[in-house]
Amino acid sequence: MRSFLRYTCVCDNVIRINGLLGLTNEYFYLVIGQKAAAYIDTGYGFGNLPAFARQFTDLPLIVLNTHGHLDHAGGDFQFPRVYACEEDWEMLRQSYDEHAMNLKAEKALADAGIWTEKDTVFAPPGAVPELLPIRDGDLFDLGGVTLEAITMPGHSAGCVSFLYREARILFSGDNCGPQPLIMLPGRTEGQGKYSSCTLAVFSQSLHKLTAREHEFDRILNCHKAGELPLSCLRGVTDAVDGVLDGRYPGVPVAVMQGKITGVYSARGLDPELVGKLPDSYIGDVVFAKDNLR
Repeated sequence: MRSFLRYTCVCDNVIRINGLLGLTNEYFYLVIGQKAAAYIDTGYGFGNLPAFARQFTDLPLIVLNTHGHLDHAGGDFQFPRVYACEEDWEMLRQSYDEHAMNLKAEKALADAGIWTEKDTVFAPPGAVPELLPIRDGDLFDLGGVTLEAITMPGHSAGCVSFLYREARILFSGDNCGPQPLIMLPGRTEGQGKYSSCTLAVFSQSLHKLTAREHEFDRILNCHKAGELPLSCLRGVTDAVDGVLDGRYPGVPVAVMQGKITGVYSARGLDPELVGKLPDSYIGDVVFAKDNLR
């Protein structure tokens, strides 16, 4: 398996990893303690993640998923077991399909103009990890590194952030970004029209997090810049609450390279420009008007 991974060192024991050409500009993280190391997410799954970690540590590895979307959990198949919130397990199980994953990998490489040999395998047959639950308040002790799970339903029902207590770092996943998407369509049976939670549920998650702002100095997220100003969390919270109380009626936008329309930005920020303009980290949200409460 080839490596398509690039990385930067956030601090002595935290490594930010960028997958293949940043297909969705996704980031995930390797956090190293004294007795174990943790991947927070696994990206799309391009590259040999166990071998990549061995460049930095020989300690046992665990995998913590911030949620079940493929750009965050695509590399789970490289590990025997992974932790995730049970609300996203069905989504994860449907994505653990080696045929579909290999087709997706081939298409992504072809679209990027990268040639691979015939019959290159990215996801080996039968590569389905055991799922282990994450619950609110769970502590993962890596040895001198304590990662606390903070459940954050919103972008998906099983979203979770992780607080690295000792370093005062919040790994936010997609729960806090410059413009969280709270309007994703339902993908599994029984989800209804949306797989994202209502905006009102997301507001509760944000207030749960802002109540703990005094516990972290940095927010490391998974898209766009990779690190957010603390003010972005407050800005997202204001945007969400502003939609709910009528202050922000919303401006029509399209997301996912124009594939999803009929949705709205609270502040009118163009999703294609968020992260590229200096003022795009004021905090925004993309929502659907029939998914508010």
